[in-house]
Amino acid sequence: TNQSEQVVSLGATMLLPNFFSSTQPVERLTILIKTISSEATLTIAGEMEDFFQSHLGASATPYVTGSVPLYTRGQKELFSSILQSFSVAVLAIALLIGLLLRSVKMGIIAMVPNLLPVVLVISVMGWFGIPLSVATITVASIIFGVVVDDTIHFLYGYQNQDTRLTPRQRLDHVFKQVG
Repeated sequence: TNQSEQVVSLGATMLLPNFFSSTQPVERLTILIKTISSEATLTIAGEMEDFFQSHLGASATPYVTGSVPLYTRGQKELFSSILQSFSVAVLAIALLIGLLLRSVKMGIIAMVPNLLPVVLVISVMGWFGIPLSVATITVASIIFGVVVDDTIHFLYGYQNQDTRLTPRQRLDHVFKQVG
């Protein structure tokens, strides 16, 4: 059997034939493992790449392929990208609300009620054991978009009330007009 076509089955321990003492180069090695969680898959893939890199030398660039590692890496990158863009959106919206209301302080204060529903929904999801994924984290962006829209209408309406009114009277008028 050609060594490049051998299949090694992994159980609790990694038992590999001695490919590294052979004079024939190994071009492809197929290793089958049981289906495991995404994070465990990435951990094993990283360990295998490190192992083969150290045994094959600096000129070789081993890379674990397959649908599960590819999907897991893609999902991890996408999730990271979503969190990064959500953070940028929060900062940009705080700045824009501050500019609209002519007060950076109001822009920062406005972020508290905007982020509170997002934190609440993600917390409830965690409490019920719903894992964060690309699909579930999208809920946070949708909630944030709806809440920001309402916040802008509410704060703009409050700011444009008669300044002779008490804060309580201004709030009552805004709730009647905007709420």
